[in-house]
Amino acid sequence: SLRPPPKASLLAMLWPSVRPTYEAALRDAAAVDGELPTERWLQPVLRRLDPPWTLPETPALPWEATEDPGAAETEAVEFYWVGTEARIAGTLVHRWLHLFATGRVTPPASGPGELRPITERWLEEAGMAAGSRAVIHERVDSALAGVLGDSRGRWLVGSDGHAELALTGLFEGGLESVMLDRVVIEPDGTHWIVDYKTSSHEGGDLRGFLQAESERYEPQLRKYAALYRAFAGVQPRCALYFPLLRRFVEV
Repeated sequence: SLRPPPKASLLAMLWPSVRPTYEAALRDAAAVDGELPTERWLQPVLRRLDPPWTLPETPALPWEATEDPGAAETEAVEFYWVGTEARIAGTLVHRWLHLFATGRVTPPASGPGELRPITERWLEEAGMAAGSRAVIHERVDSALAGVLGDSRGRWLVGSDGHAELALTGLFEGGLESVMLDRVVIEPDGTHWIVDYKTSSHEGGDLRGFLQAESERYEPQLRKYAALYRAFAGVQPRCALYFPLLRRFVEV
């Protein structure tokens, strides 16, 4: 049987008019349920393939390498995780430098160790394993110490300008979207586009390494400069900054 709707509901106001429709629908449903044959409900039979099928081995192609694939896979995984830790450390360094430059966080006078609890929380939220966090912390601390202990680094985070400036425009006939790590506007009207690079360099020939990095990123900075010139109407100067090396390189 039908239960009347609650008195405070809108349906209760309409109930005298719509009740016959509901009763007819209930009778039709009961009639259909009564006609369903019980023999149509069957217990499904579970069938398994026996023995389990496996993919047959195939011979190696003539041009394939014959080295041990297990060793290559191990090396690739190790290299991947090293790269991942460096990449995540770079992301966190960029995040801290953005917070410094926008005034949302004051660079700690006691050094980057004061920021470790927040960095640790970020790593936990990112799902990083405990064994990887120590390496990332060390790299982040070294980069931030490089910035705070370098006059050029303090100039970068303490000057007027923009941080994480997103631009979209036409470059060489195509639509491009870029993110500028830092734009510094000096009192004399000079505009600097600075791209942070958290890469490190072990061994000698630091000058050669910095020259190679300048040549590598010159096309990217040229694109940044073109889009910024269209945005601000000013021809900027461009540079790379390496917090871990405390080096500022104009490109």
